[in-house]
Amino acid sequence: MDINLSTRNPYHLVYAGQKGALVNLDTANTILVGPVEGALFSGNPDTWLLGPLNSVICDGTKDYWGIALTGNPQVLFIPNVILWNPSPAQVQAQLQPNLTSIKAASTSSGSTAFTAFAAASRLWGFTLQASISTDASYVAAFNPVLIELRDPSGNTLLNLNLQVTEANQLDSDVVSLNLGAPIPVSAGGQLLLVIGVAPAHVNIAAASVALFSSP
Repeated sequence: MDINLSTRNPYHLVYAGQKGALVNLDTANTILVGPVEGALFSGNPDTWLLGPLNSVICDGTKDYWGIALTGNPQVLFIPNVILWNPSPAQVQAQLQPNLTSIKAASTSSGSTAFTAFAAASRLWGFTLQASISTDASYVAAFNPVLIELRDPSGNTLLNLNLQVTEANQLDSDVVSLNLGAPIPVSAGGQLLLVIGVAPAHVNIAAASVALFSSP
């Protein structure tokens, strides 16, 4: 789940019992994070700053509330992830603010469409990350799950193949691609995040970010 924070109203980003990575996807704005809604203010030792393209790993022991210090930064919670780092493409966006990011996330098998491009654009880079977890009832067996990022024509831009093998498994992976020459995309075109069929007792979460410019 992703959310745009405001500077006025705190948002309950993560509930106690949820494990994963809380990510500030914004390339410029910092957010303030803490376990208590009414205690989100600078100087409180129980709160901390989450800068642009930074993350915090949630261990399930407490709530996480957040509020923006400036702007309307986008925040994403990725369940069952034990590590998150910004991709080279996201770092490039931070250094080149003329690039815009677009994203999609899903926790179920099938296709999830990105927001359609409002105008003819050029794609400059992508990142794809996913995580899997199994419960104690999963019967040990080798089951690969394919996750793909596809262009509007259905061509695969990036893919991850996560291997499900045992009960109580937790695994994650990330892949990125920066393009020397951009890929043109027409107005109305949509990227697709595609998650393959997962066996019973397997939870999966995936997210993807693409960087683009509009001439």
